[in-house]
Amino acid sequence: MMDLIPVARDKVFNLIQDGILILDKNNLILDYNEASVALFLNRLNFTGVTLKEIYPELDYLIEKYKLKEIDSIPDLRLFMNGELRYYEVILKNFSNRSTPSDFWILTLRNITERKLGEVRAIEEKNFLNMILDSTRVLFLALDREGRILRFNKACENAFGYRFKEVHGHTFWEIFVEPRKREFVKKKYFKMIRSNFIPKAQEQWISKFKERKVILWENREIKDDHSNTNYIISAGADLTDVYNAENEIANLKSANEEITKKNQMIEDQKKNWKKSSRLLKKLKPNSFKLQNSLTWVNSCPESRTKSIIR
Repeated sequence: MMDLIPVARDKVFNLIQDGILILDKNNLILDYNEASVALFLNRLNFTGVTLKEIYPELDYLIEKYKLKEIDSIPDLRLFMNGELRYYEVILKNFSNRSTPSDFWILTLRNITERKLGEVRAIEEKNFLNMILDSTRVLFLALDREGRILRFNKACENAFGYRFKEVHGHTFWEIFVEPRKREFVKKKYFKMIRSNFIPKAQEQWISKFKERKVILWENREIKDDHSNTNYIISAGADLTDVYNAENEIANLKSANEEITKKNQMIEDQKKNWKKSSRLLKKLKPNSFKLQNSLTWVNSCPESRTKSIIR
């Protein structure tokens, strides 16, 4: 078709924004479009040159690809007008059959925007990781199945596990005691479906069997259909506070017990004082009675007569 309508062929060929080169089996350039002229900085001012003459590194990679020494040709990095640009390299044979043709189509597609977006995404991810790993806040990311996707340094320090040890596992199989796992699992799935819980205080078990009290604040990430796909949780380790409160409660209870015992002692002292005063009042009468009894016993007959008279 291109040979029958040369004018249409030229218009279509040159409207293509990708750089296109037609090569023979020796990588001799047989044809090219206008985009490739700008791409190679006007070094394609005539046909009959080889790719090796204008871009030896690319020629070397293409030969390795043809020999199946590499599975794909890496993206190119070209400096054009002082700017770094990225190009995807696509090499296709003219023949669609198992036996290849002697002719090849080399396409160089500008992917600079996508590549720079990927670079920015990586930089932002690294920056976010740096922030998450430098904070004391526990940060946890879960998928809708409860599997751990993110586990920052604060979590590693609090629970004793490294990220690679927990990645991909459900949080209840790692951190929840066995008798409560099924309950926690059902509660999580219920939260995913309908009953979202923005804040929860839970007890998790560390790698070293320590009981940790964590206050989690949860956020949900939904898809276009308002289904929850991810749970992002920020946590505060309240274990020391919880232990301190328990210690204070124990001390308070002990103090109340001591106060009760002291009161009992004071009450006993008061009773003793009352008894002592009563004894003092009774002592003189007891002395007179004792003297009378002694007098009677010492001379019973005379005492009796005296008493009769």
